[in-house]
Amino acid sequence: MITIPTIVLDDAQLMGEYIRDMAAEMKISVAYCAMDITGAVILSWKLGGLKPASIDIAEAKAITALRNRIATRQFLLPLDRGGKGWSELDVLNAKAGHPQFIAWAGGIPIMHPDGAVAGAIAVSGGTEDQDHELVIGAAAALAA
Repeated sequence: MITIPTIVLDDAQLMGEYIRDMAAEMKISVAYCAMDITGAVILSWKLGGLKPASIDIAEAKAITALRNRIATRQFLLPLDRGGKGWSELDVLNAKAGHPQFIAWAGGIPIMHPDGAVAGAIAVSGGTEDQDHELVIGAAAALAA
């Protein structure tokens, strides 16, 4: 039998608790989405005060990170800063092929210790830097 590593509800809840607690410290409201390796949403929520679209944006960031196997922030970062160096035209072309594609920071793939992608998480509601900081911290909390 082949076993495929994937995040499960307990993992999604642990990372979600970290995000909720850190967002409270940062005094921001955010939406959170966690997906397993198949792209199925395991857990999603939004804190009060956010527009309903925030959860849709978090889901789009998660699926983009999962399908591309990189942090969503990487798309628009210049090559010399470790990014893909994509132009806005590159992003529009990607979006034409996949309507949920989004190149805003805040989505990351979750890596299994063996190096395989095990799912993805995303946050929306803060600045791009805040969203990215929250998901990176949540992934580190899961790995600890």
